[in-house]
Amino acid sequence: MAGWFVLTLGALSLWGLWGFFAKLGSDNLTPKSAAVMQGMGAAAVAFIVLAFMRFKPDWDAGGSTAAFFAGVSLMAGIIAFVFALSHGGKASIVVPMTAMYPVVTIALSVGILKEQITPTTGVGVVFAMIAVFLLSK
Repeated sequence: MAGWFVLTLGALSLWGLWGFFAKLGSDNLTPKSAAVMQGMGAAAVAFIVLAFMRFKPDWDAGGSTAAFFAGVSLMAGIIAFVFALSHGGKASIVVPMTAMYPVVTIALSVGILKEQITPTTGVGVVFAMIAVFLLSK
């Protein structure tokens, strides 16, 4: 099995656990506390990478700025996610709906980066939008 595939399955599994643990946390904490605890968990992982894996960052102005805003977007998304769960959202609906984020990435990549999408990708986006509609009912 290819290394990237094993890592992809790992990411899928970890993100599935994230959704599950986020719901458990949001059931027992205020949304702000749940978001802060998730941020602390993310900081702990970053610390482990820096401290124990002998990570030496390569600083590039454009790449570093983009990576910084990726982190800002991630944490702001986590906060919105936790608030959605804490304000009556069911994990079985909120998690799959937020998992449609690739549609946003595709739209931005096509509109700003001028990437081309295949007809198959276009059909996938349409099906994803249909899925969001069906999940929200």
